[in-house]
Amino acid sequence: MKDYNGMHQCQRMYQITEDTVCEWCGSKRLLQRHHLDRNCSNNDKSNVVILCQDCHTKTHVERGEWGRKHD
Repeated sequence: MKDYNGMHQCQRMYQITEDTVCEWCGSKRLLQRHHLDRNCSNNDKSNVVILCQDCHTKTHVERGEWGRKHD
């Protein structure tokens, strides 16, 4: 089950502005927050990265999570 409170807290803590770029490729398009440990409640700076949609998707593909329902 997703932790929507944790996700909303993350959105408030890590704002995406016009100056924000993907931490992996430098893109400014379709930016998203990604929890490295998949725990939406863990909003520690060391666990959250800003990624573009392409890089974010790649992380889930590499983990074998593509098309899998997340709990």
